[in-house]
Amino acid sequence: MRLFDLHCDTLYEMYKQDQNFEHNSLNISLEKAKCFSEYKQILAVWSENTLCEEDCFKQFLSIYGMYKERIPKDFCHILAVEGGKALGGRIDNLRLMYDMG
Repeated sequence: MRLFDLHCDTLYEMYKQDQNFEHNSLNISLEKAKCFSEYKQILAVWSENTLCEEDCFKQFLSIYGMYKERIPKDFCHILAVEGGKALGGRIDNLRLMYDMG
Protein backbone atom coordinates (compact mmCIF):
# COMPACT_ATOMS: atom_id res chain seq x y z
CA MET A 1 0.00 0.00 0.00
CA ARG A 2 1.15 3.53 -0.78
CA LEU A 3 0.51 6.47 1.58
CA PHE A 4 0.62 10.22 1.10
CA ASP A 5 0.40 11.57 4.65
CA LEU A 6 -1.04 14.97 5.45
CA HIS A 7 -0.07 14.70 9.15
CA CYS A 8 1.32 18.23 9.13
CA ASP A 9 2.35 18.65 12.77
CA THR A 10 5.22 16.14 12.68
CA LEU A 11 7.99 18.77 12.45
CA TYR A 12 6.53 20.83 15.28
CA GLU A 13 6.15 17.77 17.50
CA MET A 14 9.70 16.68 16.71
CA TYR A 15 10.88 20.16 17.73
CA LYS A 16 8.75 20.37 20.87
CA GLN A 17 9.64 16.86 22.08
CA ASP A 18 13.24 16.80 20.76
CA GLN A 19 12.61 13.72 18.63
CA ASN A 20 14.17 12.55 15.38
CA PHE A 21 12.36 11.44 12.24
CA GLU A 22 13.81 8.01 11.67
CA HIS A 23 12.72 6.57 15.05
CA ASN A 24 10.56 8.35 17.62
CA SER A 25 7.60 8.07 19.96
CA LEU A 26 5.38 10.24 17.74
CA ASN A 27 2.58 9.07 15.43
CA ILE A 28 4.88 9.24 12.40
CA SER A 29 8.45 8.08 11.81
CA LEU A 30 10.39 6.54 8.95
CA GLU A 31 10.56 3.32 10.92
CA LYS A 32 6.76 3.20 11.27
CA ALA A 33 6.34 4.03 7.57
CA LYS A 34 8.30 0.96 6.46
CA CYS A 35 5.06 -1.02 6.31
CA PHE A 36 4.06 1.00 3.22
CA SER A 37 5.42 0.30 -0.24
CA GLU A 38 5.71 4.05 -0.78
CA TYR A 39 5.44 6.86 1.78
CA LYS A 40 5.38 10.63 1.26
CA GLN A 41 4.40 13.42 3.64
CA ILE A 42 3.65 17.11 3.96
CA LEU A 43 5.95 18.53 6.66
CA ALA A 44 4.64 21.84 7.96
CA VAL A 45 6.44 24.36 10.12
CA TRP A 46 3.72 25.46 12.50
CA SER A 47 3.94 28.43 14.87
CA GLU A 48 2.27 28.66 18.24
CA ASN A 49 -0.57 31.19 18.18
CA THR A 50 0.36 32.44 21.65
CA LEU A 51 3.71 33.80 20.41
CA CYS A 52 4.19 37.30 19.04
CA GLU A 53 5.08 37.60 15.33
CA GLU A 54 8.81 38.08 15.99
CA ASP A 55 8.95 35.00 18.22
CA CYS A 56 6.98 32.99 15.63
CA PHE A 57 9.63 33.85 13.04
CA LYS A 58 12.40 32.86 15.46
CA GLN A 59 10.59 29.60 16.11
CA PHE A 60 10.27 29.04 12.36
CA LEU A 61 14.04 29.45 11.99
CA SER A 62 14.67 27.00 14.85
CA ILE A 63 12.30 24.38 13.44
CA TYR A 64 13.76 24.85 9.97
CA GLY A 65 17.27 24.30 11.35
CA MET A 66 16.10 21.09 12.99
CA TYR A 67 14.41 20.06 9.74
CA LYS A 68 17.69 20.47 7.83
CA GLU A 69 19.51 18.32 10.39
CA ARG A 70 16.97 15.56 10.97
CA ILE A 71 15.00 14.98 7.76
CA PRO A 72 16.92 12.80 5.28
CA LYS A 73 17.52 14.51 1.95
CA ASP A 74 16.21 11.48 0.06
CA PHE A 75 12.86 11.48 1.89
CA CYS A 76 10.12 12.56 -0.54
CA HIS A 77 8.07 15.32 1.08
CA ILE A 78 6.57 18.77 0.67
CA LEU A 79 7.77 21.43 3.09
CA ALA A 80 5.03 23.88 4.12
CA VAL A 81 4.51 26.75 6.53
CA GLU A 82 1.25 26.79 8.46
CA GLY A 83 0.16 30.22 9.61
CA GLY A 84 1.17 33.64 8.34
CA LYS A 85 2.37 34.68 11.78
CA ALA A 86 5.60 32.82 11.01
CA LEU A 87 6.47 35.68 8.65
CA GLY A 88 7.24 37.75 11.71
CA GLY A 89 5.20 40.69 10.40
CA ARG A 90 7.52 41.15 7.40
CA ILE A 91 6.34 40.23 3.91
CA ASP A 92 9.97 40.05 2.70
CA ASN A 93 10.36 36.96 4.92
CA LEU A 94 8.12 35.20 2.41
CA ARG A 95 10.94 35.42 -0.17
CA LEU A 96 13.41 34.15 2.43
CA MET A 97 11.17 31.16 3.19
CA TYR A 98 10.73 30.49 -0.52
CA ASP A 99 14.50 30.53 -1.03
CA MET A 100 14.92 28.18 1.93
CA GLY A 101 12.78 25.61 0.15
